[in-house]
Amino acid sequence: MYVGAVLGTGVIALPALAAEAAGPASLLAWLALVIVSAPLAATFAALGARHPDAGGVSTYARLAFGDRAAAVVGWCFYFAIPPGAPAAALFGGAYVASAAGGGTTTTFITAAALIAVVTAANMAGLRLSGKLQLVLAALLVTLLLVSVALSLPDADWDNLTPFATHGWTAIGPAAALLVWSFAGWE
Repeated sequence: MYVGAVLGTGVIALPALAAEAAGPASLLAWLALVIVSAPLAATFAALGARHPDAGGVSTYARLAFGDRAAAVVGWCFYFAIPPGAPAAALFGGAYVASAAGGGTTTTFITAAALIAVVTAANMAGLRLSGKLQLVLAALLVTLLLVSVALSLPDADWDNLTPFATHGWTAIGPAAALLVWSFAGWE
């Protein structure tokens, strides 16, 4: 499920934006974020196994710091996470419109359909939405692996030179963009 949460919207638009910001050196931003997020992901996996509860981060805050901290964390997530859902759905809708045509209408219809499916899955319960996320994550990983395998024969290592086309300091802004792709696993 971690892979699905991280790869979801992060694969759609962020690699190109990071490459635009830092050139090939954006690969170092990806590497750094993977290294930094691994202990956090392991921590949340251990907490989830030890304290299975749909409250997630709010539950962990309650167990560690009490009800008041849990309420603050819950409200922060309530105001921070839902606004990202339409943006993610619009990313997906733009890809569908680009592949199938239809322009803005297709983008918005696809985004609305994605939000409706996610809402229905969540209303059906955690078990169903969890299984759906695992299936979609497996599909996404499969598509990514096939895409990489098919594109490797055409890879040109000369595209990595010069490596830091915008200077080494551009890695920071690239990492700031890529943080979005590492959000959601908590």
